[in-house]
Amino acid sequence: ALKHGFRHFVTAIEDASRLLEKVRTQQSLFVRADLIAKRIDTLHSCWQQAKFEEHPLERTLAILLEELVIQYNKVKDKTLLPNPMLEEALGDFRQRMDARSRELCLVSKRNRRILLKLLAI
Repeated sequence: ALKHGFRHFVTAIEDASRLLEKVRTQQSLFVRADLIAKRIDTLHSCWQQAKFEEHPLERTLAILLEELVIQYNKVKDKTLLPNPMLEEALGDFRQRMDARSRELCLVSKRNRRILLKLLAI
């Protein structure tokens, strides 16, 4: 059976890896810096424990921690989130864009732009 600490390290590594992948594929404006900060805190405590125990996963935790800190520093001043009003609007925005795209699928790009400009007026 695996030790509790080992499972804890593996979970922290998986969660941090998923977050890093998500952050790298999103525009900096829409990355939640607060979520990165929380993950950094979790990963840091795991890294300290692994370092104390001289655990084989210590180096992996250190690398992920460093990468998360780099990503956090890249987005912390650029992000618009957390912003409850914007996040609520963004959730519906994608659905509206998809619906509009389906509605105008037979209209040429030029005419679509003209219609959208008229709609904006």
